[in-house]
Amino acid sequence: GFFMRTVEALAGEVRRLSAGPCVLVGYSMGGRIGLALALRFPELFSKAVIVSSSPGLRTEEERAARRKSDEGVARKIERNFEGFIEFWYSQPLFATLKSHALFREIEAQRKQGAPQNLARALRLLGTGNQPSFWRELADNRLPMLFCVGEKDSKYVEIGKQMAELCPESRLEFFAGCGHTLHIEEPERFLASVERFVAQK
Repeated sequence: GFFMRTVEALAGEVRRLSAGPCVLVGYSMGGRIGLALALRFPELFSKAVIVSSSPGLRTEEERAARRKSDEGVARKIERNFEGFIEFWYSQPLFATLKSHALFREIEAQRKQGAPQNLARALRLLGTGNQPSFWRELADNRLPMLFCVGEKDSKYVEIGKQMAELCPESRLEFFAGCGHTLHIEEPERFLASVERFVAQK
């Protein structure tokens, strides 16, 4: 499907642009794509940092249900983009971001985006349209760092399961943070990535 074609196209770009294995960092949807890249093309990377993300949904039933709900969200985006942005950030996983000094700026920036592109990305790259990578985690040999905000309860659970299954992985919790931990605590996040990259 489109998700794996995207992953393969990105692998081609990484090959073209990098002089050797590089460090992959991906957040949320980018983390799902990044994890797929790291598991399918491990030779392209020296390490991977996956932030607030998952290996996808485990069953076809869950994926079908997600496609249906994502279609509803995509229509919301097309009908009333500003309203959608407000609805999106009202979710519990963004509660800590909403009290952040940069929130208004981030929200205003999001409202400048192209709704048709966002709706298309959701339809084509949503969790319902990607394969499950849960099984592949067990065969992983690439050092991975999974980062989750401790207040992002859904991804705390997913992060624990990923780290348990995945050899060569570390799980780091960011105290006081939600889903957007890299925005909420950029210095702490950067220090954590630098530490991980420097480790032999």
